[in-house]
Amino acid sequence: DKQRQCLQDILSSGRYLLNLINDVLDLSKIEAGKMEARPESLKLADVFDDVITTVKPMLVESGHELSISIADDVPPVYADRSRLRQVLLNLLSNAIKFTPAGGKLRLAAVMKNEWCQVSMIDNGIGVKRENQARIFEPFTQADTLPGETKQGTGLGLALSRQLVELIGGKIWVESEYGKGSTFTFTIPLA
Repeated sequence: DKQRQCLQDILSSGRYLLNLINDVLDLSKIEAGKMEARPESLKLADVFDDVITTVKPMLVESGHELSISIADDVPPVYADRSRLRQVLLNLLSNAIKFTPAGGKLRLAAVMKNEWCQVSMIDNGIGVKRENQARIFEPFTQADTLPGETKQGTGLGLALSRQLVELIGGKIWVESEYGKGSTFTFTIPLA
């Protein structure tokens, strides 16, 4: 049992380092203009399902409740599946990480001005107004839950912003410190 736990710790740490390296490489590729998007027509529900399957263990462990809503009038979007998935994973992982156990999370998609608008809504700790612009900068982290140490690298939102812009969209945050956050981004339609 002790060896199994040690091996599990090594595996977990290895995955963390691999993700860190991949994030740094992706950010470097984007900044160098070397990352290409391969957009295609996608059903948003399929991408949401894929992402939720990936984060389900985190949701169960944290006791968070996740609801999904896609407006009936949302047609297929035009995006790179893996890049869109990466953005959604970053936003959902952050929502889980910065929301106290048993929190409420909502992933929603609506039509807005000829764009699909996707929002990740949580009732977590929120982001102070003075930090809202800078959290999209590389290696920047905002406050953590009380009693927690900072986790991650501060690359997830910076990378998400770059990926959203790569597919032609925009990303922003609306938040009230102590009440929660809504991270929203736009995706072109197919």
